[in-house]
Amino acid sequence: MKSIPEEYRDPTFGSSSFRRHIKMECSDTLVRGAVEDDCHAFSVEMQHDGKVVTAVAAHWERYPTTTCPGSIEVIKQMVGCPLSDDLVEVKRFTPSLEQCTHIHDLCALMIIHSYRCLLGQVPASILYESQVTDPAPNTGVQSVTLRENGDEVLLWKMKDRTLIEPERFDGATPMRGFTVWAVRNLDKETLLRSFILQMACFVSTSRIINFKNMVGIQAQQAGHPANACYASREQRMPESFKVEHKRHFHDCPEQMLRFVDF
Repeated sequence: MKSIPEEYRDPTFGSSSFRRHIKMECSDTLVRGAVEDDCHAFSVEMQHDGKVVTAVAAHWERYPTTTCPGSIEVIKQMVGCPLSDDLVEVKRFTPSLEQCTHIHDLCALMIIHSYRCLLGQVPASILYESQVTDPAPNTGVQSVTLRENGDEVLLWKMKDRTLIEPERFDGATPMRGFTVWAVRNLDKETLLRSFILQMACFVSTSRIINFKNMVGIQAQQAGHPANACYASREQRMPESFKVEHKRHFHDCPEQMLRFVDF
């Protein structure tokens, strides 16, 4: 684990967990989606004609840097994307690093959900609940769980950011090269669920940081890598500063996604 100065460490780290919820709902040619985790809360409304995306509108409820809000304009570049259940092709429709990667990922899931709803393969409303425990004090092992409409559908064990269980995932690394590995080794359903859980693993690395003590700090100085997303592109990074945004839902997952009405 990266060394963090004591004044920037979250005092609850090591005895808690990270949660991330994703909710989507389809009706006719409209699909709505929302994400909430410790660091983010946002929603997207998307329209389609049964074949391609015709409109996209995003809303930020909570975001980590001052440059994040502008990303709701560039996500409109997803208009024209064909409905499909091919995760890789949907994500390639626009360059993800020019987008807020989190909004872009949700849009990809919404497109796939719309396609599968049209075929009657999935229920119209779906809730994904991810949980990543902090590393256990003695072993460093983390449990990574995904629930789909209340049912556990995927359970990983992870140590030093590498998966160790179940056997078919042993050695895979959610933080680097995971999508390439997953496409080669997993069926579409498991690939989709693994993508959702991989996103949770990625954002869960924020658990160690107490962002309240970083408010006002330039984002790159606070550890945000340059050119990793819309907010951190080279031309925006000088104007990107950390804002008060972090929440913690370890003991209160029922409070998540209250900002949406579906």
